[in-house]
Amino acid sequence: VSTQSTGKDYKANRLVSGLLQLPLHSQMILDETVLEPGQLLPSGVENVKALGNLISWQKLTYDFGFNYNIEFECDTRVLVLGEGKSLLPSDVVVPLSPITASPDYPTLLSSIPSHPLLEKFRRYLCIV
Repeated sequence: VSTQSTGKDYKANRLVSGLLQLPLHSQMILDETVLEPGQLLPSGVENVKALGNLISWQKLTYDFGFNYNIEFECDTRVLVLGEGKSLLPSDVVVPLSPITASPDYPTLLSSIPSHPLLEKFRRYLCIV
């Protein structure tokens, strides 16, 4: 759960970009299978609302404080992976049935490129 808000940092006098501020035509994969049972904190509820608005309306809300929010349009395709009904809205649900054993996730995650290399991939994909 992210506690970072998108908007203006008045102390630093600059705009703060959030995790959902992505380049046009981005594609996002959300894995709900890693969620654990429990209750969402208020920041988690706000994050789910932000994701829902991104998925349904393709809009991202910036919080400028003083009850002043501005919505900006975005163009992000979202794929939600889950084992049951999602917390998030969707246009299409495709149930899948595995025919092999699930992969070893720690090994799989350790094979993901390092952060600097991942940033280079992102920049390349934005240019293409």
